Amino acid sequence: MRRSTCLSLVALAGLSGLSLVVSGVAPAATTAAPKAHRAIVNAPRHGSLVSSQRASGTRNAAWTATNWSGYGENLDVTGVTGTWTIPAVSATSSPTYSSMWVGTDGFSNGKLIQAGSEQDYFSGATHYDCWWEILPAAETQLSTTTYPCAPGNTMVVDIYETAGSVTSGGKTKNVWVITMANLTKGWLYSTTQGYLGGVTTGTDKGAAKSAEWIIEAPQVNGSTATLSHYTINPPAGSGAFRSVGITTAVTPVGAGAPKFVPAGLSYTADSGTMVQANVIVSSPSQLNTAATAFNMAYGPTTPAAPTN
Repeated sequence: MRRSTCLSLVALAGLSGLSLVVSGVAPAATTAAPKAHRAIVNAPRHGSLVSSQRASGTRNAAWTATNWSGYGENLDVTGVTGTWTIPAVSATSSPTYSSMWVGTDGFSNGKLIQAGSEQDYFSGATHYDCWWEILPAAETQLSTTTYPCAPGNTMVVDIYETAGSVTSGGKTKNVWVITMANLTKGWLYSTTQGYLGGVTTGTDKGAAKSAEWIIEAPQVNGSTATLSHYTINPPAGSGAFRSVGITTAVTPVGAGAPKFVPAGLSYTADSGTMVQANVIVSSPSQLNTAATAFNMAYGPTTPAAPTN
């Protein structure tokens, strides 16, 4: 397996000429208050893996779930990165919802820190936005005026632990950085938040227990939503998700984004399909040769692996 270095968001931004319009906060004792951004229904809530089981029958993926599909791996990590193309969603007879995101924890525990894009259809129209979330708090949606996103846009997310700490609710939490950028629209958002990962022993008890690159059917009004009928058109050969990487070192305060390395994913060990009403509704592909990219497709047909 080729273990090339994954570019951090900031490095990638510099190479692409991205305007670093940074919005963020200093290390905070609590997560930011969620924005209620759905006038008709409750704001979607993203969560940990639901109804995970080993795939069976003709499915070759490692696991199935009612709310997740993509890749997730159980390992102690202090950061995750990924690039994706925002899907387009089509009209449906009833409301449908989808999120595409990168995160840590949640694959084998109830903790989760994540950031992504939302693609929904309701009230006779499609809706797209970007967000971040730390369970158990609700998502924080980014302003669609300041941070617009649309189908076909290229998103990049870095999430990583720093050596800083903050006290909240009587607990000392590690300071994690969430950065996300839309390379197509030319914006970069950053926030720092207190978070205690799922690792409870060892030298870094705040690290996370897993890393994920996921398309999700979020919870709406307390129930898992019906997944949007999505279509992803990434650059030729590149993959719906690409430059997927992790770090296992704690980043010094003020050092900037860490050096990410490929996550070492395996289709037979780490991939998962989404099954709703006994029908496969979302399928990941095999990995590319470098094991740093994969495709996603709505429905039961496994898409072709990326060639780049």
